Amino acid sequence: MQVQFDRPLSDVETIILRGAWNGETYEEIAENSAYSPSYLRRNVGPKLWKGLSQALGEMVSKPNFRQALDRYRSANASSSNAIQAAATQATETQTAVPPVPSSSLEQEQAASTELETALSEPVSSHQDWGEALDVPLFVGRLVEQDTLKEWIIRDRCRLVLLLGMGGIGKTALSIQVGQQVQTEFDWVIWRSLRNAPPLLELLKGLIPFLANQPDIEIAPNADVSISQLLHYLRNQRCLLMLDNVEALLQAGDFQGRYRSGYEHYGQLFQRLAETTHQSCLVITSRELPQGLATHLAMSSS
Repeated sequence: MQVQFDRPLSDVETIILRGAWNGETYEEIAENSAYSPSYLRRNVGPKLWKGLSQALGEMVSKPNFRQALDRYRSANASSSNAIQAAATQATETQTAVPPVPSSSLEQEQAASTELETALSEPVSSHQDWGEALDVPLFVGRLVEQDTLKEWIIRDRCRLVLLLGMGGIGKTALSIQVGQQVQTEFDWVIWRSLRNAPPLLELLKGLIPFLANQPDIEIAPNADVSISQLLHYLRNQRCLLMLDNVEALLQAGDFQGRYRSGYEHYGQLFQRLAETTHQSCLVITSRELPQGLATHLAMSSS
């Protein structure tokens, strides 16, 4: 039997595999990785198990993952060493170089080595994709992707805006680029502002995560709490992505003015654009928020 899992495992898929091997629930995996349980269970898990089912030639699910690997190992003696290594070293770091497949046997060994490598490579736990969409297949927009990556990585822009009408793929583009550049950052956070959370509510979710202190006290004053956030953005390289910023703006205004009670978001964006730090804020919006035109790198999608 030849393994044909025809794409690299993503970071979140590797996290699920490790948790499944250790018998963890999705809630336990989420607690240890900062992904939400619903995202792991509904978005990533089903596609992962479907792909592994095709690769291993039997129905694979989270509860029977270990048994499926054992059966595959027994049926494929040529792959047994690699599979056993993946099982016993799933939480260790090592480097594996897959052989160049020149025969069916070597192709099978190469596929097993890829699985071993994916299970054993370290994955940063400092990621929180919230309710981000799963976009494993993103076709086109290569020019926009390259431009955004240049702004984020090469130019180290502090504020990047994806601007355009609804339904043209701004959200998917931001997620795709975020996944492509995530290894350049210590922390990655994606949030949707579709439901227009008050600024302090947003910061109460961001600051404890960046501080790695769930019980850290958040200042009730917006100006002070923004300063708290900036402290962590200076000391570590963070990619912060905020989607649907137009939800904070006055509907039908077309001047980019903020809704009553949301003016502090303008202060947040302006300070992150003007203050020296080593992080990057990427925002998507249907309208240009007031006061940002002179501060940002902007892509019209």
